[in-house]
Amino acid sequence: MLLIMACVLGATAAYLGLAIRLFKDDKTQLVYELNAGTVKTLSAEVEAVLLKYVDKVKLLTQGHQSADWTTTVFENEPDLIAFSLYRQGEQPSQWERLSSVRNKDYLKLYGLSATEVDKLREARPIPFAKALAKGQVVFNSTVPGGAPILSLAVAMDVKGRAGAHVAVVDLKVDRFLKMMGDRGIVSVFMVDDEGKVLVHSDAALMASNSQVDNEIVRQAVDSPVGFQMKRFEWKETRWLGAYQNVKVGGLIVIGQAEEETAFLAAKKLIQKSLLFAAIIVTVSLLISGWQAGTFTQPLNKLVEATEKLKEGEFSQSIHVDTKDEIARLATAFNTMATDIQRQQTELKASKADLEIKVKERTSALEAQKTKASEAQDALLRTTRLAALGELAGATAHEVLNPLNNMNIRVEKMKKRLSQIDANNLEVMHQIVDGWKKSYAEGGWDLLQKELSKTVDGGKKLLEEDLDNLATISREEKKKLKDDQDDVDFLIKEMTRISRMVNGMRSLSRVGGERKPLDIHVPIEDTLAALSDLIEKRKITVIKEFGAEAKDSYVITGDRDELVQVFSNLLRNALHAIDAAKRRSGEIRIATKLTQGRIEIRLTDNGTGIAAQHVAKVFEPTFTTKSVEEGTGLGLSISRRLIRAFGGEIEIETTTAGVGTTFLVWFPVQSAAKASG
Repeated sequence: MLLIMACVLGATAAYLGLAIRLFKDDKTQLVYELNAGTVKTLSAEVEAVLLKYVDKVKLLTQGHQSADWTTTVFENEPDLIAFSLYRQGEQPSQWERLSSVRNKDYLKLYGLSATEVDKLREARPIPFAKALAKGQVVFNSTVPGGAPILSLAVAMDVKGRAGAHVAVVDLKVDRFLKMMGDRGIVSVFMVDDEGKVLVHSDAALMASNSQVDNEIVRQAVDSPVGFQMKRFEWKETRWLGAYQNVKVGGLIVIGQAEEETAFLAAKKLIQKSLLFAAIIVTVSLLISGWQAGTFTQPLNKLVEATEKLKEGEFSQSIHVDTKDEIARLATAFNTMATDIQRQQTELKASKADLEIKVKERTSALEAQKTKASEAQDALLRTTRLAALGELAGATAHEVLNPLNNMNIRVEKMKKRLSQIDANNLEVMHQIVDGWKKSYAEGGWDLLQKELSKTVDGGKKLLEEDLDNLATISREEKKKLKDDQDDVDFLIKEMTRISRMVNGMRSLSRVGGERKPLDIHVPIEDTLAALSDLIEKRKITVIKEFGAEAKDSYVITGDRDELVQVFSNLLRNALHAIDAAKRRSGEIRIATKLTQGRIEIRLTDNGTGIAAQHVAKVFEPTFTTKSVEEGTGLGLSISRRLIRAFGGEIEIETTTAGVGTTFLVWFPVQSAAKASG
């Protein structure tokens, strides 16, 4: 009973641990997707608004000398505060203002004069050079104590006027603040390409025109990638962030959410789950204890009565209120005690004969019990081994592929580690020992004198030592980069193994996370995963992908399961080429659109498939390989996965000694569905 209780507690704890981890992972992914969707949506909205303002700037530039024209534009666009047109003078840094228009309602609202607005440029000068270089640039014109203002500078070609021109329009920030508001747990703000705040809900931070010094902003400014998500730490708080570049004005939209806030609901659910689990476990233990008592109490009575019977007290009677086997046993015991008491005299006379019969009967019962127990154990072992054999075969086959990839990568790491340049270490030791010796014998003067000596090649000793140290540093950095890439690869393969093992818990389940995807993506992922194996065997891979647009090759499927399919096919091709002992192995992968379906052909120049084996290759456990090379489940599992996605696989052609072509096809997913 204690063992059962321990198993219940262990299973409950393991389930809760796994559930908590999966819930946190799902919540993190959800926050990442929320961040990504927020910044992408907002960047698109901001880009549309800025393009609208660029058009307004062009209109104002064309009619800047017409007061009625500019007044009409300002009345139709209440977010415009001011417009100015500048022309570059003889010196690049000299700019002349040709015209200027102010929003009278805005000036009246804030009690400002045109002169006071012009002084704004002294605190927030116009970046003319950047506007000419990039075409459009957005900058912050908010000053401490003033209203929030965003300015847009656009390089213009003014008809009939020579020289460079820049038009500047000052905008209210209200629309941008409204666009960023009500984003849930995600806080959103905008910075320029230097990391300075452009639009932020904190008015004081906007007025400071300072840089936001956190990791997501630094990466957004420095990285050439226009969109990225990242987990980072800022102000002693963990954050989940994302950024998206805006194609107009050099803006960057930043979205970030506190990890603590994101997981607040998760923590409450975890607490409730733990409380519920504690209640369930407690109730289970109480019920188990009560149930154990119902079994042990009659048995204890039976044991006590047996002990007294052993001592010769035949009048002992057992009373059991249950209606189970124990009650029948107690009744039988009472009957036996009565019979023994009645026949006590006869027993004394036939004691010797009775002992012989009892021994024979006991021996027969024990033999029968032993045989029954052995038969039951054998049946149980056979059933378990059959189930475990099927599950182990499928799991071993699918896990073997990424394990082989990991083994090859680990061998490369091992080889690289074993090839640590002892010469580099020796050079470093010589340099350090030489410097220490010179310094110990004559101090800094002697060390300086020694380092100033000229060695072979006309260099000074110090220059040669520094060159050697720089070379060693570069080599070690390259090795570190290679190690990091290999570790990332191993982590990716281990993630694949984890998903495979979880998926193999039920062999009848196929088609995991279905979504529209380009069929070339899992093909490229498979080639990347097997690149080490392909390179090691010196196999040439030829890709003949269709020339149609990418959205023409969209299917509905699970990316990881499709990687398993193409991995099985590629590995079979590699084995066939090895068996053929080709000097120049070749695998050709071609994609084609035909009659509403996507066709993928994988051709190798291996041994081909024997005619008597063609009809059996898709049967489970059929294989011509050794136990070490495969289990025969690869093509069977691949066909099951392909059919789950509405497709089919077949042997299109095979010729002994020439090679084999496998044809895999899927129904085409329309571009409209794929985008949705």
